[in-house]
Amino acid sequence: MSRGGGGSRMGLMEDTTLDNLDEAWQEREKEAKALAASFPATSLVLRIYALEIRIKTIICGRLGIDRLPGHCKTHELDELIIFTGLLGTLADPANDGVRQNWDILVKFTRERLNQIRYLPGSALKAADLDEQLNALDNPRDGVWTWLSRLP
Repeated sequence: MSRGGGGSRMGLMEDTTLDNLDEAWQEREKEAKALAASFPATSLVLRIYALEIRIKTIICGRLGIDRLPGHCKTHELDELIIFTGLLGTLADPANDGVRQNWDILVKFTRERLNQIRYLPGSALKAADLDEQLNALDNPRDGVWTWLSRLP
C-alpha cells in the first residue's frame, strides 16, 4: 500500500512523522528567509518546499494520524490539497483570490520549479519571483495567509 520510502504500517510512512514534518516546514521557511536577499530563486524554491510540507502536516492533523500516508508522498500540490479536505473551500467563490493564488503556485510548481533547480538563479525573472511571492504572502489572499487562518 505504501509508495516508496521507509516501509509502511497500514499505508503510513514509517520515516515521515508529523513532528518531523512540522519541524521541517518551519526550518525551510527560516532558511528561505535567510537566503532571500542574496539568493531569491533558492529562497523561493525552499518556500514552496515549506508549503508542500506544511500541507502534509495539515493532512496528518485532519486525519488524526502521526505519520504521513504513503499516498501523500508526492510533490504535486494539487494532489495534496485533496487529502486536506480543503478543495471545496478553495472552490468557494468567497475564496476566489486564494484560489487564483493557489493556481499560480500549482502552475509554477508543475512548469518551472524543476527547471529552476538546474539553472542559475538569474533564470528566475523578477516578475516571476514577485508573482510567486505575492501568491504565497499576499496579506489578504496569499496561500500562506489562508493556511495560517486554519484551525
